[in-house]
Amino acid sequence: MASATASDRYSFATWKNGWRKNPDDSSPDVFQIQTDRFEFALDVEQMSQPRLGPSTPMPGYQAALKTEWTDWAAIPVASLRLQIVVDGQTYTAKCCAAGARDDLKRLADVRLWESGRFVQHFDFLGLEFLDASGQPLNVNSRLDIVAWPDRLVFTLIAKGLPAENPVSMSLHLRSALGEWSAADSFDVKAEEDDEQRVRMVCHFDKGHASASEIDIAVTAHDGQQQLAGFEDDFACHAVNFGRLHRTFQTGYQPNRGFDEFEISVTRRSKTNSNAAVNDAIPFMLHLSSPANITGIAPVLCDSKGRPTGIPVQLSKNWHYEPTGSYAIVFAMLPRQTATYRLRLAYGFYGSLPSASHAQLSLVGYGGHGRWDQFAIGCWGETICFDSDRSLVDCAITDIRMLMARDGINGRKWSWTEAGWGGDWLDIKNATGQKLQPRRVKTAYLSHGPCMPRMLQTGCYGKNQQVSFTADVQVARADDYARTFQTLRYQFHQDVSADDVSFFSLGRTHHYATPFVDVGQRTGLIRRVPVQNGLTKGDRIINSFQWSGAAPHWVALTDAYSIAAKPKPNGYRALIVHRYRANLGGQVYQRPTLDARVHQSDPANVDLRLVPPASVSAFRSGDQVELMVELITLPRNAEDYYGPNEAFREHLRRHPSSWKTTLREATNHGVATDVSGGQLLQAYPVVIRASDSIVRWRHQDGVGPIAVRIEGLSTIKDFSLHQIVDGAKVPFELSSQGVDQWQVDRDPATGTFALTFNLPSDQPSRQWVFETTAGDH
Repeated sequence: MASATASDRYSFATWKNGWRKNPDDSSPDVFQIQTDRFEFALDVEQMSQPRLGPSTPMPGYQAALKTEWTDWAAIPVASLRLQIVVDGQTYTAKCCAAGARDDLKRLADVRLWESGRFVQHFDFLGLEFLDASGQPLNVNSRLDIVAWPDRLVFTLIAKGLPAENPVSMSLHLRSALGEWSAADSFDVKAEEDDEQRVRMVCHFDKGHASASEIDIAVTAHDGQQQLAGFEDDFACHAVNFGRLHRTFQTGYQPNRGFDEFEISVTRRSKTNSNAAVNDAIPFMLHLSSPANITGIAPVLCDSKGRPTGIPVQLSKNWHYEPTGSYAIVFAMLPRQTATYRLRLAYGFYGSLPSASHAQLSLVGYGGHGRWDQFAIGCWGETICFDSDRSLVDCAITDIRMLMARDGINGRKWSWTEAGWGGDWLDIKNATGQKLQPRRVKTAYLSHGPCMPRMLQTGCYGKNQQVSFTADVQVARADDYARTFQTLRYQFHQDVSADDVSFFSLGRTHHYATPFVDVGQRTGLIRRVPVQNGLTKGDRIINSFQWSGAAPHWVALTDAYSIAAKPKPNGYRALIVHRYRANLGGQVYQRPTLDARVHQSDPANVDLRLVPPASVSAFRSGDQVELMVELITLPRNAEDYYGPNEAFREHLRRHPSSWKTTLREATNHGVATDVSGGQLLQAYPVVIRASDSIVRWRHQDGVGPIAVRIEGLSTIKDFSLHQIVDGAKVPFELSSQGVDQWQVDRDPATGTFALTFNLPSDQPSRQWVFETTAGDH
């Protein structure tokens, strides 16, 4: 198995004071990058005076997520000079278009292209160039910034420069980490309208190896071969593949195949004093014609096709018309001779649909902030998050169905819907303004294919009144979509509890909600019909606190779209698996529900988990933690075309029924009788191995069950068995030529985690996971 030391590298990017601000928030718009080598900050109003200095490296990506962003004043002052000289006259950039605006959407003039574990790529539009007397240069220009963990790339780009005049462009950066400059001259012709570029690369690892010391050859599954060149704009080895020949159906079809690229890394010299032993190779693979852009799960395997646990970054865009849909896979490969297989799964990965998570660029659509998109299969989104709030002021946006159609003859393998929108903490200040997120860090722990995972940290409010962490996972399935969200809030100041929600679903404008069904482990508690004639804000359910045992649940049963041309659609339900609020010294372990009308005639309902009715204010030190499962459900068996016969039969017997939500809620006290490890979570199952043999029993379960086994020192040799009639029966982990497991590595401990999606058709069946002796 190849070394995975490259997984220790990381980078983050954020708008330090938030993308979306309230009118009374005059804090500067500071763009900030933090890596394991450096920290860079840029005020869009003062681009000539950034900050740049060394960072404090953490033991891995997840550990770095928990560290604070360095304050502006604590980062050493730097100087960034961007200049254009026209016919002897010097023009210097002071700010960009975002820095010259004061409206709510001003930061849309900074475009996020790619952002994830390794690479941050943004461009700052509309640079304002002035001469010494303050006269502007009429030119269309921008500054492109690309960051890897060990380097920064600045590219000054200008279009529409004065023709028939001597023109030069230059960049210069002076900082505590070093000094860099770049310049070039151009002969601009009147009939030309090309962009002119000057690029400056700043390396922060003094012993970084030269790109010429490494050869990377990439061969696609259809035989196309490329020798990686050096991509100057990204300062990395890169290949760019266009259309591939595929033997499986592409587009909105099942997509049961996958793309595969053999990546052969050859180190020319075995000994080189300039390159550190554990130095990593920045690499990117650009694919401009994926089989289907909406769902892609990248898996980096060894030469035999076994997942390695070496992480990659997936960034994509299907909005930008000049380029069309494209996906980019970034990696920091170990600097050693080795061969890998990069697989891109689309609809299915083996016998089950894949599950994926990607940073999706909004360039070409609008907003231009961070947008996170999860998908099961590749037939549209499953759920999306507007992490920067650049399009809307809530966290959750698109929510869709899995394997749903409009009746028995309806179209399969296409886009669906289940109602729009939701939010995490919705809290207001004393003047009634919503506290917006800021200082947000997003970690892309896994892009799939079994259970992709995203973590976020940050705070709400310009005074950082509340800090939060969010853990989002989507499990692959063949019945319906499940999204797990674990949210933690820590209050640092006293804040009013009036009109606050800890989690919400709603803000849909084209849906009808006939009923709100509320229940818990024992069954249905109440069914509330939603009458027409209600007005926006009317409460259907007012501060109802569950009294029975968890899980607690609420369903918008039988909800349907009233759009003129609706997509195949269904309804949403929310299951609260875990809830604990320590408020004012009192502990609450049962959530409180509020349901109110969002839209009338026909009425559509927002669901909100709110503070207990007795709580009027939050105090410093208060804490809230909840784990919710969001599911999207078809109304009847004819609307479901997936392969899960148990689910289909349930729908035949119980169409448009609250019993479908109850079935999910009460059949997931999954893992019991664990030995050889510690049960960290019963559903989705998480076990930390402490022995070479781990046993557990699936007590309940519906649909494929996600099981994650952590703390493994190696993944070279393992097996999985079921106990059938007292005998160990091997469970086949490979299907259709792929190993159907997911590998993640924790750099802080040097251990691995394996994730499987296991069947639940045999309740109370015992499972045995075994590694070679001493490998736990």
